[in-house]
Amino acid sequence: MRLTERQLLDALASMPFADTLELAVILGEAYATVHRALSGLLADGIAARVNHGTVHLPTSGRWFLTAEGIEEASDALGFAAPSEFVRAYPVSQQWHTLLLRRMDAVASVYRLALALSPGYRSRRSRVELHRRGRFDATITLDNGQSFGVVRQGLERALSPLGSG
Repeated sequence: MRLTERQLLDALASMPFADTLELAVILGEAYATVHRALSGLLADGIAARVNHGTVHLPTSGRWFLTAEGIEEASDALGFAAPSEFVRAYPVSQQWHTLLLRRMDAVASVYRLALALSPGYRSRRSRVELHRRGRFDATITLDNGQSFGVVRQGLERALSPLGSG
């Protein structure tokens, strides 16, 4: 399956601040394909990146949608207005501020998703960040199996949710 701009915009909207490698594996696409597509979005002003690294994770460029990207994604994903899109995805300024403050935790969730994702033959996994509820995030593999992630201080817990 070929990576479309719509799929990439959906991934960036669902997983703000994922890096190129994480997106490639989670989307089941070649690293070079995702890098090329992200570079195009950067050149068009649709996406931007911020550098992030920790003691446990190497520094990498973490991608997010710009204001122009939110408008583009809103249209591409069939929302009537960007305001509806911002309510459905974690891309508002408030979410970006929260996620930037918790970047280490967000990066850990994405690395966990990367480790669990099959990452080949266009098998796609999905990561969802939650504003409230039992889990901070859920990871759904291409086979429908889901895992809930709960942040517990510096430690993280993984809880299987069962099949899709």
